[in-house]
Amino acid sequence: MSKTIEQAVAEQGLTLPAIPTPRGLFLPWSRLGSQLFLAGQICERGGDVLYPGKVGG
Repeated sequence: MSKTIEQAVAEQGLTLPAIPTPRGLFLPWSRLGSQLFLAGQICERGGDVLYPGKVGG
């Protein structure tokens, strides 16, 4: 019998963070031909945004 991802993570003494509540109603991505556009992807931990600011700013 194979392990679940949750079991493998727990065996290593790790925990996964809870899935954050979305901050808006949007699609995380859209595709136009061979281009992929990303939107609203932020890095959060414990409900706090870790790296706020403008891209390239």
